[in-house]
Order: sequence, then structure tokens, then C-alpha cells
Amino acid sequence: MADISNLTRQHKDIVELLDKLDAYSTPQQVEKNAFAISLLLGQLSGKINIHLSNEDRFVYPRLLKVNEAQTRQLSQQFSREMGGLVTVFNNFKGKYLSSVKINANAPAFLTELKEIAAAIKERINKEELLLYPLASAAN
Repeated sequence: MADISNLTRQHKDIVELLDKLDAYSTPQQVEKNAFAISLLLGQLSGKINIHLSNEDRFVYPRLLKVNEAQTRQLSQQFSREMGGLVTVFNNFKGKYLSSVKINANAPAFLTELKEIAAAIKERINKEELLLYPLASAAN
């Protein structure tokens, strides 16, 4: 089983990157800092991919094998939901992969960033409140 403290540390890192991105709150700030934003977006993508890999390798397989039906159902639900969120994030990342694309679409970038950041933060909260306690108990 993965060390839950490592997973929660990864959550903290992801939220910190989202907060750094959120500091650019106007189209003008986005346009002026498009390169720095593209670097942060790349870092965020890397952190999310590592985190998901850890969950897929250590958390979900363990929870899907426990005897308690409610735990198995919740882990299946979380796994399905995460697939959708990953698709949305990857589409966002692909759309704004370069500073040129960010700069050319600053207002849309801000709107989409707010939506995806809120979804990721909500997901992190749900994992820490519901899923990780189950994972710890399954140890």
C-alpha cells in the first residue's frame, strides 16, 4: 500500500501549483506571464500524472479487493470519476500547452483554468475525506 502521507503531500503540491496559476487573474497578467504559466502548467501535469500513477498502482487495486462492498463501490466510483477529470485536464493542457496558445487565448484560458482548478481541488478534498481513510484502514 502506498504511504498515504506521500499521497497527501502530492495533493499539497498540486494545490500549491493551482494557487500559483490562480495568482494570474486577469487576461493582461496571463498575456504578460504566458511563458511562466506554461511552465507551471507543465509542472502541474507532471505532478498529477505521478499522483495518478501512484493511486492506480497502490490505492485502487487494494481497495477493490477488500471484503466490504461499500468500500469497493466507493473506490470504483472514484476511479471512474477520475478518468473523466483526467480527460478534461489533458484536453485543457493540450489546448494551452505553449505560451503562444495561452497568450492568444488569455480570457478563455482563465475561464477554463478556474473550472478545472475547482474540479481538481474538489476531487482532492473528497479523496482526503472519504477515500484515503479507507485506504489507511485497509492496510
